[in-house]
Amino acid sequence: MITNQILKYPEKLWKVAEHIAKARTLMSENIYAEGTEKYRGEQEKEISITGVMGELICQWYCDEKHKDANVKFASLLDISPLPEPDAITPDGVTMDIKTVPIDKKYCNINFKSHDNPDKKVDWYWCVNLLSDELCIFKLFKHQEIYLWEQKLGYTEYYSKRIQ
Repeated sequence: MITNQILKYPEKLWKVAEHIAKARTLMSENIYAEGTEKYRGEQEKEISITGVMGELICQWYCDEKHKDANVKFASLLDISPLPEPDAITPDGVTMDIKTVPIDKKYCNINFKSHDNPDKKVDWYWCVNLLSDELCIFKLFKHQEIYLWEQKLGYTEYYSKRIQ
């Protein structure tokens, strides 16, 4: 896998991400409802599209550049969000995909998600979006996240400047 190098991905993935994000939002309305801890308000659409975009880019990357790697990816759309790794390699290495939006400089990881035993991962695969067709991958070990700055937004999270 390439890391810290600029990668060009298909711009058409954005339209696919919009459709999947809209469906995800509709299917999980009760989980991210106003008044719940996970409510994201006006940020829901951007957060959802950005997250889906990172997952699509990683799947595209493995299909295009590493067909023989046989990385298994979690479903992009399910009845409700499942606490499982986003990607699993054939040798059992688990990864959660995190996406940094265009023009943002920080990778953020939810506090509770990081410590959820059902979603425990070995690595975080960070997709730093630079433009509508360029990104950079960065990998972070699970234990490394504990050294990141802790912040409070709509929930507690770890944060690291990556640009």
